[in-house]
Amino acid sequence: MPVICGLYEIGIINRFRDYDDLDTYATKSGVEGLLIGEDASDFMAFFGCEIRNPFEGSCFRMGMILDNNRGEPVLCSVHGNASIAIGMNSAVVVVDVASRRVVQSIRLDSIFHHLLCNQKVLVAVHELGARILKLPNLEEIADTFCEIVADAVLSDSELVLTSADEEVIRVDLVPRLVNP
Repeated sequence: MPVICGLYEIGIINRFRDYDDLDTYATKSGVEGLLIGEDASDFMAFFGCEIRNPFEGSCFRMGMILDNNRGEPVLCSVHGNASIAIGMNSAVVVVDVASRRVVQSIRLDSIFHHLLCNQKVLVAVHELGARILKLPNLEEIADTFCEIVADAVLSDSELVLTSADEEVIRVDLVPRLVNP
């Protein structure tokens, strides 16, 4: 069953055996495709999925190359525009679904863990903190650090990070979201 992501359906994320199988799926199958993660330090894991717009009947395939075997890429609809954020390796890559192009690549300070999102911000949580991006333009409004992140909780007004040694870091989002 596909996952609904804004206006788009994301098909099941499939794992591929090697780069050649992924490349065939994503760019040589006759369906328009895009490969991301080709700058990975090691090609260790290979994933792909189809992204469909059921209202237009359009579809494209996306291949993702990971430089580690610690899970799968994480896909998240970016509220307020027709984009999908993909967290993987030590980055978040933003793909404009209509143009099928990478429009932004955000380097993180350590290994990506997961994405949190609400109507105001997109948060890329990584091993040593979080990068907070204001929606819809994905302008960076904070970069928070802590010892190994064990938990992250996002509300409308704050981000709370808890480290492995139970230190709690709170980031008040309200003043950062007010336009000057």
